[in-house]
Amino acid sequence: MATIATARQKLEIKQKSMPGKYNDRMAAFIGVSPAQIASSPAGQSYSAKISDPSMPARWERNLKAAFGA
Repeated sequence: MATIATARQKLEIKQKSMPGKYNDRMAAFIGVSPAQIASSPAGQSYSAKISDPSMPARWERNLKAAFGA
């Protein structure tokens, strides 16, 4: 059974590939190159937010707060 701790561990593993996948998918959606997305302010902001080492802890804290835990 999954727990918030196991979900956080999975997020920490996936965190490394998330900016690249975001760039690829947004590029395909908009019809530009992934490099254009990566160099855009929105792409840089997403990458910085997702790559932040404290992101999994922030995600866990926000999820618990949403349920009053």
